[in-house]
Amino acid sequence: MRNVTWRTIDTAIWSLVPLAGTVLFLAGAISQDGVTSGLGILVAAGGAAKAASTL
Repeated sequence: MRNVTWRTIDTAIWSLVPLAGTVLFLAGAISQDGVTSGLGILVAAGGAAKAASTL
């Protein structure tokens, strides 16, 4: 049971990473900062891949 709980928490955390990347991307787009925008895309893509692999 304990293992299932940690797996659920891990999946939930990694599911939030793409959202954080999206926020970074939008912040970069609003401020017209290409570096922040690019970082947001990378964080969103990496988080989505990791979230998919934990399912």
